[in-house]
Amino acid sequence: MKKAVILVFALAVSGIALKTHEQERPGNMELGIIIGDPTGLSGKCWTGADTAFDFGLAWSLRGTGSMHIHSDYLLHRDWNPDELQFRLYYGLGARLLLTETPKIALRIPGGVQYLIEGTRFGLFFELAPLMNIIPEIGFEVNGGLGVRYFI
Repeated sequence: MKKAVILVFALAVSGIALKTHEQERPGNMELGIIIGDPTGLSGKCWTGADTAFDFGLAWSLRGTGSMHIHSDYLLHRDWNPDELQFRLYYGLGARLLLTETPKIALRIPGGVQYLIEGTRFGLFFELAPLMNIIPEIGFEVNGGLGVRYFI
């Protein structure tokens, strides 16, 4: 898992240097699902050519399970090997985990999104290191695969 976190972080940091340009999107709002930890609903609202807010309302499968709510501010960079429509992204956000003792954490998500040409679908893979701040300091990692539909 550490290698995967390091890989996503390295890709996101290297994406800072990539030339950015507005990639054609079929809309400014995406809704879909993510499968992993957490598993549930995922959405993204684009605020500019390279910026967006994402959110999740999902179920964390760790321990006895609990409701997971998060939102992040994301920056995107194009990465187009062989002219595929990849976008690297990274950002900062927060998570609320509703357990017997609710937890609040800072999220540092990083991932890659693939826009399926000729459709309104985007696939994504994301890893998000977390630093729990309430009720105590601790570290976790969330991540998963997902699909969203542009509306």
